[in-house]
Amino acid sequence: MGAVAEVAADFQARQISLAARTASVVVGLWRGVNPTSMSASWGGVAARAALLVQRAQFVMAANVDPYMESVADAFGAVSFTEAGLQPQGFAAGFTDDGRPMNGLLLTGPINAKRAIASGFSVSGAMDAGAAALRTAVESQIAGAGSSASMVAMFMRDAPAPVSAEPFKGPGGHTYVKGSDGLVKPYFRPQSYVRMIQAGACSRCIILAGKHYHKQAPFLRHPRCHCTHIPVDENVDDYPATDPKAYYESLSPAERVKAFGKAGVDAIDAGADMNQVVNARQGMYVTKDGQKATREGTTKRGLYGATQRSFTKDGAPSKYTRTVQARLMPEEIFKIAGNNRDEAIRLLRQYSYIH
Repeated sequence: MGAVAEVAADFQARQISLAARTASVVVGLWRGVNPTSMSASWGGVAARAALLVQRAQFVMAANVDPYMESVADAFGAVSFTEAGLQPQGFAAGFTDDGRPMNGLLLTGPINAKRAIASGFSVSGAMDAGAAALRTAVESQIAGAGSSASMVAMFMRDAPAPVSAEPFKGPGGHTYVKGSDGLVKPYFRPQSYVRMIQAGACSRCIILAGKHYHKQAPFLRHPRCHCTHIPVDENVDDYPATDPKAYYESLSPAERVKAFGKAGVDAIDAGADMNQVVNARQGMYVTKDGQKATREGTTKRGLYGATQRSFTKDGAPSKYTRTVQARLMPEEIFKIAGNNRDEAIRLLRQYSYIH
């Protein structure tokens, strides 16, 4: 169990570091703009900032398949995937709600100008723009990793290939031969457990250790440091975090920082954390009610390259976009329901897997 938790913690630490480093470079570019002409000055470097985010999203997604293998190995099991991820499918330079990354990065000058209008000094306004950019960049990079993880788990929830010589063992569990020739449990993740990190906020603490279906989106707030651990119901020994135990491990000051004094008082008085903390978060929905994205929908985009019909209607830039919207993984799973073949077909159609 400890090995699995260590693998998950190491994976998340590296992902957090990647997002933080990228955000720091983007903020560095922001610090170099001319405060007297923020929009024009930032416009000259925003494209470079957007490319930095795109590259980080690619790396984030590319790390997911190896992570899945490492988790299975830590369980002493073997995992197979029906199709590998296409990292570029999660890193086309667009936000998770379909806007060009350049548009999202306007959050820098927009927030800076709002700060000035509210009476902040130029220095304070630049700080406000930097903070907004850091949050936006880190959130988009983390989001790419979450979407890739959802698809990766789905592709591993399949019968073991014949080449692995699967057979039923004790308790009806499936066993296979690994690449080293040793017989090992077959790891087929159908859900994941949320694991929190030190310093987690109250919204995350109450979700610690909870099981989620593999197709359930990984809810996170900006700059969230939680991670997911794919689990197989046939594997009994998996790490989980008890919110109450984590709460008890915190110092009085840490409890107040996470829950606020009133929240701590209520919890100490016996209140349910779930009643103290409102952990619900909304998700964006397009005008037609579907979760879709414009990423990769230009003629040169990963998805656009598979399409023939393009239009400028609704396109937020000079480039044409595909007439057929590119659905998000969450929407694909919703449409496919329990039809696995249909889900795989749609994931390929929308360029999320090979």
